[in-house]
Parts: sequence; structure tokens; C-alpha cells
Amino acid sequence: MSDQANNEPFWFREEKKRIVQNFIDQESKHKTLEDDAKDAADWLAQLSRLSQNVTKANSESGGIDAKTSLKLGSFKTKNPRDAVMQIILNQMGHNPLEALELFQTHEAQKKEDLLLKESQNAEETSLKMSNIAKKPRPEARKIFSEAITKFVSREPQITPKELLQRFKDDEDFEVGDELITHITERDVMKITALSMSLSRAKKKQKKFK
Repeated sequence: MSDQANNEPFWFREEKKRIVQNFIDQESKHKTLEDDAKDAADWLAQLSRLSQNVTKANSESGGIDAKTSLKLGSFKTKNPRDAVMQIILNQMGHNPLEALELFQTHEAQKKEDLLLKESQNAEETSLKMSNIAKKPRPEARKIFSEAITKFVSREPQITPKELLQRFKDDEDFEVGDELITHITERDVMKITALSMSLSRAKKKQKKFK
């Protein structure tokens, strides 16, 4: 905690916490948005008075409040990331209620943007996995071909259902609802392709006998 914070009166620190929290979450149960806006404006004025050692009862407080509003209304930033906050603070100097409404809308939009981004990332991941399944790399075909050939050499009469069970029992593979995945290479094969792959493996084995 800074020296300035240590020098702040206890009542002011507590009041500042309450007003800031209302400004952030807008979830006060017993106040309207208009009340929150007034509280925020009062808090900014109190902060300005405190920095100049002027109490609310002092006759100079009105002039300080007016200067604070003027500073807020003309506040400028050179950082593009602070552009929205500049608009909100500028509005706080003229109309605290509209400033809080802007802040509330901005926070809601950020949440919507985050949810949209998460949804898009999930769709991209799903599409990527689908493309892998549709167009397995040559290495993937080789991995699964060798595994099926191994199973067929052990059980020449193995059925597609039995073959699927062998993949489930093999610690090098994971079997899902639609795909079989090699755990280290992360290559995949559709379960529906097992029957055709098994048929090719059996034909090759008969050819070499």
C-alpha cells in the first residue's frame, strides 16, 4: 500500500471501496443507476478535495468540484487502448449517469466479444479435427495399416467388431464415438473405415501366403 493510501482517512478509504465497487459491477440492491452515478461523481469530488486538504464543509469545495468536472470533461489520452475510457471519463465530467451507462454497455460488449471468440475457437478446433479425419496424413495411414495387419496376422478370421475391440484394448490407441486416435502421433482414423481397411489387410495376407 502506498504512503498516500496510508494517509487517507479510514472513512474515505471505505467509502472509496464502496463507490468503486458500485461503478464496476452495478449490482447494488438498494440503489438505482442514477444513485450509483451520483455516488461516483461524489467520490471523484471527494478524491479531489482530499488531495487538496479541503473538506466537504469548506467553502472552497464547490470550486474544487467544478475544477474536477472540467478536468474530466477535457481529459485526453494518447494511448489508443484508453480511448473508450477517455470517452467515459469525459462524459463523467458532464453527465455521470450517461458515463455509467456507457461503462455498463462497454463491459457487456466485452463479455459478448469474449464469448464469440471462444465459440469461434471451438469451431476452428472442431473443423481442424474433422479435416484430419477426412484427410489423414500418409504416416497416419501407415500407423493404422500396420496395426490392422498385426491384428490380422494373429487372427486371420477377425471381424470388424473384434478389430475395434483390439484397438480399444491396445494402450497405443484411444477409441471415441467416431474416431480412433493414436496417443503419441495424434493421428486419427474413422471407425466406419475399419471394415474396408480390414478387408484390404486380409487380401494382402492371402496374397503373400
